[in-house]
Amino acid sequence: MDVDLMENGTDKELEVFIKTEYIELDKLLKFCGFVSTGGEAKLFISSGDVYVDGEKELRRGRKIYPGCRVVFMDKSVVVKIASERMELK
Repeated sequence: MDVDLMENGTDKELEVFIKTEYIELDKLLKFCGFVSTGGEAKLFISSGDVYVDGEKELRRGRKIYPGCRVVFMDKSVVVKIASERMELK
């Protein structure tokens, strides 16, 4: 998979490093372990429980690019490009 996950010092914020141009919102929620299935992701997204950059997002296929912040329930995910992780090592 072209995605890597790193905790950012708190229980509530994660950093996700992608090697591709973007990751779709439903796939991001699954990758982070916030939901178990695509159907579960669809349900939460369509219910208005997910925010992208501070705005409610209702599209499960929304393209999430590096720099975007996704909030689901009480957890936050910041998407970054994989090369930024290399610089951290």
